[in-house]
Amino acid sequence: MALTKVLVAVLVLVLVGGVAFFYLRGLDEVGVQSFSITGLKDIGANTFTLTADLVINNPSGASIPIKSVTYDVILKDTGESIAKGVIPAFTLAANAATTVPLEQKIAWGPTAQLALLLASQDSVYVTVAGNVVVDLPELRERPLPFSDEVDVKEKLTGTPSEGGGGILKGFETTR
Repeated sequence: MALTKVLVAVLVLVLVGGVAFFYLRGLDEVGVQSFSITGLKDIGANTFTLTADLVINNPSGASIPIKSVTYDVILKDTGESIAKGVIPAFTLAANAATTVPLEQKIAWGPTAQLALLLASQDSVYVTVAGNVVVDLPELRERPLPFSDEVDVKEKLTGTPSEGGGGILKGFETTR
């Protein structure tokens, strides 16, 4: 009788351990698959909106909670942060890549340096750089970084079919 109880207990432990292994394998491989700035939209006299797609891969068999996604939009020439954003908590599906859309409104007014660079440079780059924080104790201390950059002036002077608003079409650059 005691031997049967021990065998059942061992069998239960092996079963639970196997299930945990199956679902949690790949947990250390959760990461940013890609991040790309997709364009600018809603370009107006006071603001424009930068759009991007963040793809996070979860190869594990368990859904993974994401605590937050934080990012800065940085004017590359000066290192000045011209906007910041936070995407609140969400859950990654198991065995899947999840696309997280990002939209950040950027005001022209507080970024006088951006306006000055647009008037005086051939190219004006902004960088979006951030981190994904996984909400699991074993991964919380290892944020997943991402970044990309875009030439804002090219997007603003291009045609709408090229992803640009065309509002600076014909704008002459002076040096």
